[in-house]
Amino acid sequence: MARPETVAAPPERPQDGGKAPPLGRTKLIDPSFLILVAITTIAALAVAWTKGPVRVLEIALDYTVFLIVLTPKILFGFFIAASVPILIPREVFTRWLGRESGMRGLLVASAAGGLVPGGPMMIFPLAVGFRAAGASTATLITFVTAWGLYGINRRSSGRCPFSISISSWPAF
Repeated sequence: MARPETVAAPPERPQDGGKAPPLGRTKLIDPSFLILVAITTIAALAVAWTKGPVRVLEIALDYTVFLIVLTPKILFGFFIAASVPILIPREVFTRWLGRESGMRGLLVASAAGGLVPGGPMMIFPLAVGFRAAGASTATLITFVTAWGLYGINRRSSGRCPFSISISSWPAF
């Protein structure tokens, strides 16, 4: 007997070809945003007080470049996350990765996590899309864990599970 999940059910897919429901909050300014602004302001003032205002500008410029590089990846990840529940029928997704999929669902999620390329900007929105399409909590955890342990990015960067360096292995 399956245990009922405490998480709210994901929104249903539109069957009439209409717009997909948003996967997250649509409110721009909420309490968590205001807390983040307050903490950032306090940190900037502390850096300005201890290291000088020039250092605050250096940090802002460095991270602005980082944000410019990261923004397309984040947008593509969100687009893919929003596309998954629209492109894959909920019944198929639930059969393979839903609560009733059992060990098969965990194995599929583990393989998918190891094969999907991309960083956290791709994986976490994709996991949200999987959730909206009907994946269970267990398969989502397996997917993200597999990506972190033996994902394709780890193998291509010369690291194996548990961060063992391939470059230190003897040549055959």
